Amino acid sequence: MSTLTQSLPTSTGNARSLAPFYLGAAADFLVGLELALFGSAVAQLLMPAHEQVLGMPAGVLLRVLGVVLIVFAIDTVIVARSRGKLARFRSWIVKSNFATAALALVLLLAAHSAFSTFGIAAIAIIAVALAGIASWQHKVS
Repeated sequence: MSTLTQSLPTSTGNARSLAPFYLGAAADFLVGLELALFGSAVAQLLMPAHEQVLGMPAGVLLRVLGVVLIVFAIDTVIVARSRGKLARFRSWIVKSNFATAALALVLLLAAHSAFSTFGIAAIAIIAVALAGIASWQHKVS
């Protein structure tokens, strides 16, 4: 195994330190799977008055976002389990989670009228949860 992708030894301390990365990856995967499979239905729940977003159908945009989240979840697990050169990218995972949470809140502040009450609540809850997971990841990385 190369030093780029060498797995961490399995001990209780390492498993605990990787827990926030696994939790974040699981959340990303589940939300991504939901969006990839049910993008159109989720779009109707979040933004019932908008069929198009950024010039494309809202359902298609959410499906693409879902696929991106699934890829990010897989990447998170690979990077979290690695040591050596690849482990340096853990801080990028943490920063991208913080950035995503911040962008979600900015989106709500700038365009809250585009979302249903359910959409506002869902995005706000996900942003706060993501910020919490990112904080936990930051503490262990």
